[in-house]
Amino acid sequence: MAAHHPERVDSIVLMDSGLLHPNVRELIGPSLERLGQAVDSWESYMAGVKAQPAYNGWWDESLEAYYRADVEVRDDGSVMPLSSPAAIAEATDKALGLPWAELFAQAKLPAVLINAPGPFGPAGTAAVQPEEQGRLTASLLPDCAYVKVDGNHMTMLYGDSARQIVETITEFVTHSEE
Repeated sequence: MAAHHPERVDSIVLMDSGLLHPNVRELIGPSLERLGQAVDSWESYMAGVKAQPAYNGWWDESLEAYYRADVEVRDDGSVMPLSSPAAIAEATDKALGLPWAELFAQAKLPAVLINAPGPFGPAGTAAVQPEEQGRLTASLLPDCAYVKVDGNHMTMLYGDSARQIVETITEFVTHSEE
């Protein structure tokens, strides 16, 4: 939008986005596997969610509200995720095929890229957006600040990382309006 219709955008906030890890489909595979499948109960569903490699034993109770909003609880007590794994996979494939470097160079608005380059699973697992790719993405945007937060692509939205994200966005928007 900022590249093709800059008159519609005042500034850009990117969160763990940009030049995607070439193996992003493999990294998000465990998340996609749980989608599109009914589970016998909410408790079983949550046990599977908590066991995802992206969380690697980390859990924040506020995550439960996110997952509860993304399921249909059926009359028999079974749970069916509402998110479409096919749509997510298609969006990922299309995003991997875009000329991001060219689009970023055209987006001349103030921007901030917030990156959580932690492993998307146990230690040694790649990040969805490794720090070097996050920094490269920020450098491709003509007017972009890079901010690193703790966590990974999923955990960055909760706990202390979420507070840091809110502070970063608030400061960025405040300074963009001046």
